[in-house]
Amino acid sequence: MAKEHKKKKQTWLFLLIAFIVVLIGYLFISADNNNNDDVVSAGDVDTSDFPQWLLDIYNDPPKDTYVPTLFDVLDLAYENGTITEEQYYLLSVNAWFTGKGGKGLTGPMPDEYDPTTLLGLISDNIENLSSDAQKILRPLILPPQEKDSFWNDDNKFDDYMKKLEIIPSVTAVINKRGGVAGYLIEHPGEQYRAKIDAIGDELTKAYQKYIDAGYPQFQEWFFVKLVPSIPSSGNTIIRGSAELAKIEGKRRCWITIGLNADEKHLRSTAAHELFHCMQYNMGLKINQKEKWFRESTAVWAQEFARPDFNIEHERDTKMFSSFDKAFFDKSDLRHYASYLWWFYLYQKEGKTGQEVKKMITDVKTKGMKGAISGRPNYADELKEYALWNWNQDWFKYYVDTDGLPSNIPSGSSIKTHTAYNQKEETVAVDMLAGSIQYQFFFIENDIKKIEFDLAKVNQNIFEKNSVHMIYLVGGKWYYQDVSKEDKVKFCRTRAHDLVDVVVFIVSDADLDTDLQLGEIKYDARGECNPEWSGVVKYSWTYTHSEDLSLLTLSGDPGQSNYRERGFLLSRDTLVYDDDDDEFVIKEQHVTYSYDESQTFSYQRECGLQFESSVDQVKGSSMKKWGVDKDDPSRSSSPTRMWASDDDPLEYDVDVDIIGDLNSIRSDSRKVSVRKPCGLEGISTPVPPSYSSDTFTSKGVSPRGPLNQISAKLSEDGKSITYNGQGYFNYGDTKVPVDVEVDYRYG
Repeated sequence: MAKEHKKKKQTWLFLLIAFIVVLIGYLFISADNNNNDDVVSAGDVDTSDFPQWLLDIYNDPPKDTYVPTLFDVLDLAYENGTITEEQYYLLSVNAWFTGKGGKGLTGPMPDEYDPTTLLGLISDNIENLSSDAQKILRPLILPPQEKDSFWNDDNKFDDYMKKLEIIPSVTAVINKRGGVAGYLIEHPGEQYRAKIDAIGDELTKAYQKYIDAGYPQFQEWFFVKLVPSIPSSGNTIIRGSAELAKIEGKRRCWITIGLNADEKHLRSTAAHELFHCMQYNMGLKINQKEKWFRESTAVWAQEFARPDFNIEHERDTKMFSSFDKAFFDKSDLRHYASYLWWFYLYQKEGKTGQEVKKMITDVKTKGMKGAISGRPNYADELKEYALWNWNQDWFKYYVDTDGLPSNIPSGSSIKTHTAYNQKEETVAVDMLAGSIQYQFFFIENDIKKIEFDLAKVNQNIFEKNSVHMIYLVGGKWYYQDVSKEDKVKFCRTRAHDLVDVVVFIVSDADLDTDLQLGEIKYDARGECNPEWSGVVKYSWTYTHSEDLSLLTLSGDPGQSNYRERGFLLSRDTLVYDDDDDEFVIKEQHVTYSYDESQTFSYQRECGLQFESSVDQVKGSSMKKWGVDKDDPSRSSSPTRMWASDDDPLEYDVDVDIIGDLNSIRSDSRKVSVRKPCGLEGISTPVPPSYSSDTFTSKGVSPRGPLNQISAKLSEDGKSITYNGQGYFNYGDTKVPVDVEVDYRYG
């Protein structure tokens, strides 16, 4: 018995060793396969078609790296009532010069700081402060001419020669008192002459541009103080400030600019601070609550005054990484980066600057939040703004020199999730007022069907919400507006639905609700029943420019620019009608967008200066038709494809079907600018006049290719596809239209 037991033990040991050898071999082969980028194992996400930026997000999901700066900490403490108004002023000034706050109030210094709002608040409220606080703070708000002023050269800049000169505007502005509105510049010496001249030139040009846009003229000269640099703590940069002060017996705007910058930044700073003066001149009050509005529009003014500099775009990263913050959030200089909102509106309205001008007027009476939320189409604008900020394939809409802005959503704007096979999961989508989130779902490779439930995040529950869906199939991005759809399903056993990434762009236009609790749920269990389904997609872009010099009677130089672009994407379920050899639509999810703009600009002293027309047609719908599968011809559903008379293996396709035309809305706007011609011998300039007309309608038919599109039936009879071009006509020019048809049975 002992020998037999020993023999069994040896056999068992041999089998164990053999098993280990086989296992090691298997693991070696498996490891070798895992090193092959072309192999995707079950359970993995297929990243083979990911562009590099998407691969980076998948491998290293963005995190919110924001750390409140010391000024953010002080702002929050003041707004929450933790510190008094007087303490806020004193601690903010202390932070400015020393980088230190009060007890328990700490944080890093920002890269850049603008004390305009702080100095304005101190100036408005100095008399309400204690005598000790007044002694500390008053020198900061006294103009440089006062001997006790912090800005007086005798007190702070003894090493520099004091110079004084008056530089009037190039075009004299006649005020009611008959004087000339110009500006007084005080500078530290001739060694800065090139920079002084650049700032003077920019103030003149920017001022004239603001006046030409219809902003009210100054009735008194304003004061400009140039210093070698504005003192600050550590590496924090302070480029300039603008405030109101009593100078030579009258309340005037006073600009301070540090000369420690290159010419482009000096000119942009001059345009920025001068725009603060324009705001004050229009009666905009200085207060902490409106700080977001004042600074975001002043950064926009840098683009308006100097569109070729692109200095404003240096702030893009802070915006693209924080769309999930509240709309009016001011942390980490976000109120400066929020110029992007005004840049979006500015581009949409034809770059006349009238939207910002109107909003300054509205903010005076309605407040910042009331003016923004009271815009007639604010929810639609925020919805479109969210899509613009995808800022890549399909939706690269921003147009500025050098292709800027070039950023895409990053940081805490992005939320990432992986959808797992045979699982269902609910993801929280908690939205701050006016925020935007980019929710990325990476789809596990062995999922056969995935359905997203949007019922607790879309417009059906939150009236002012919008939800865009951008998804990746076979390396191509597709788009669908799902703002009103409760569920979206992908059958991944079908080629056109083999989705690897789904991105939901959620925007919340409800500025009255601080926090909105929503959710997105996915269900990756089971698989789809066999049926015909697929997509029709077409898109186009066309631009045309023309010199108008030879077409005007006066021969004045002029330029015409025309641009149109659009797309239609329809995801359909079809039913085959055997009797008529055609396919009818059973269910359709369609999104359509078309925009056209044309501008005429003329270089002339007076008369018509500019004309623009902008047309936008867009909408989305989901519609189901009751189709009798036994006799589809008896249904009222539209026919998507029918057998071609020319080729038995081809189907002619009606590509521009929209089941619910009432979902398509058209918005048109026409703007013209005229500068009145003055009487001969009288040089008094007259502000230009602006006229604007808008028109809205519904039920607009989509624009579709003019030529017949015919798709090919595969040999196995399970797919009908086309990938090629159609065309539109623009005058004698044929505009190419990219067309894709992909229907499959499975």
